[in-house]
Amino acid sequence: MKTDHLRNEEQAAYPGGFVPAVNAGSITEILQSVDTETIPPRVNITELKDGYKIDLEAPGLKKENFIIQANKQILTIFAENKNQGLAAGTSYRLHEFNNRYLYRDIVLPPDVSTLFFHIQYDAGILTIHLCKTTGVPEDAQTTACVY
Repeated sequence: MKTDHLRNEEQAAYPGGFVPAVNAGSITEILQSVDTETIPPRVNITELKDGYKIDLEAPGLKKENFIIQANKQILTIFAENKNQGLAAGTSYRLHEFNNRYLYRDIVLPPDVSTLFFHIQYDAGILTIHLCKTTGVPEDAQTTACVY
C-alpha cells in the first residue's frame, strides 16, 4: 500500500500546529486500496437544546489518527491505526482485533451548522458537538482537528 497519504504539512488545519495523520483529500484513495472490509463504528446521536452530540466508538486510536470532514450535510469520519495487525511470527488461536481502518459517513439533520464544531477523543470515544442553525445550511467543506 502506498504511504504518500502520510503527514503532509500543507494539510495542516492550523498553520504551525496540528497536522492530520492522513491527507484529507486521499480518504477515498485509501479506502479503495484497503484489502479488508471496514466495519462502520457504532454511533449515538443526541439532540440537545442548541445542537447535537455525536458519540462514536473508536477504541485503540490516537487523536492524530482522525480526519473529520463536513461537506454540506454529510459528516465523514476516518481514522487509520497503523499499529493494528498481525505481529510477524505470532501464532494466534483467535484474532478478532482488526480495526485498522475506521470509516463512517453520517447524514446530518438539515438544521446543523457544519462551519464550527468541537471534537474530542477520550477513553475510546470520539465526541463531536455540532451547533444548530436557523439559516440556510452552508455548502462549505470543513476539516476539523480532534482535541
